[in-house]
Amino acid sequence: MNHWSRAAGRRNLLLVAVGLAALATAIPTRAAEKLTPRFDTQPRGLDRIAAGTLIGDTAPRDWSALIIKSQPRVTQGDVNQVMQVVRQNAALLTTIILASAKQNPAGATHPYALDRVAVGLAVTVQGGHQVLNSESPGNLGLIQRQVLNGAERNMDSVQRIAQTDGMAIVDFRAIVRRGVEHVDSILRYAVMVDNRNAQFFTLAWQVELDTAGDYAQASAEVQWLPRNMVEENQLYVDASKFTLGIPNTRAFAVAKLPTGRPVAIPPQVRTLAALPRFDVQSLHQLEVGLWQAIYAPTSAAAPAEARAVELPTAQRAN
Repeated sequence: MNHWSRAAGRRNLLLVAVGLAALATAIPTRAAEKLTPRFDTQPRGLDRIAAGTLIGDTAPRDWSALIIKSQPRVTQGDVNQVMQVVRQNAALLTTIILASAKQNPAGATHPYALDRVAVGLAVTVQGGHQVLNSESPGNLGLIQRQVLNGAERNMDSVQRIAQTDGMAIVDFRAIVRRGVEHVDSILRYAVMVDNRNAQFFTLAWQVELDTAGDYAQASAEVQWLPRNMVEENQLYVDASKFTLGIPNTRAFAVAKLPTGRPVAIPPQVRTLAALPRFDVQSLHQLEVGLWQAIYAPTSAAAPAEARAVELPTAQRAN
């Protein structure tokens, strides 16, 4: 290769690098040196809340937001045909999701970013709920510890599907009541933070699975959940799915999904909301669409993401 060819090659590589940098950041050079916007599209298990954490009506120390406390209750179906101890064990553990924001370095294009989201299993104690795990089961009895161990195994399937500086997509596998059947489904959360003030928003929706178990269709509406949400997770019990008084894995089903304020989403956002995996562009498009769903009806000033519709990646400079 001669000198001119090598020089041309270097120029081409430089142009590609500059183009990719502009596509990925779309922010001033000095700010980009201090902070690179996050687009993590690799699914991974959701972080766990440390055992022993005591959680009251708001986020505990070192956390920014209590996303939800989901307290199961067996309220529907063959309730009177099931032993009381079985109903009690089905309602033993409360699922809790926490999130935290972090302050970015001085000179960054936005002052705050989403840091982490985590889940834990907790029991009722004085002052709220205390997180337990199989290594720190507290005062649970033998049968209750088995319930905890089984619930922990189920938690292993909880996935943080993707995360940006302003949003994390979290998927829970759940058995839900549909008609007269107990079917597998996905309960999806979008945990979102306004990068300007660290204010949290949570949207939740169901993703139906097809007969092959693949992601098929998202709800036409998403639920905008209240802050510090405490919900009664109503369970339907089917006595036909018991053998000698022992329930199988499909004996209980979620009868009612988390409910907040319904927010309609347009068809293109609904399609994105059902994707099992994301690339940078689809993740950004979903984030933009969800911010617009939150802010557009009020004509309030939205975070920068909602004003960056034309960009394939998030622009967070106000």
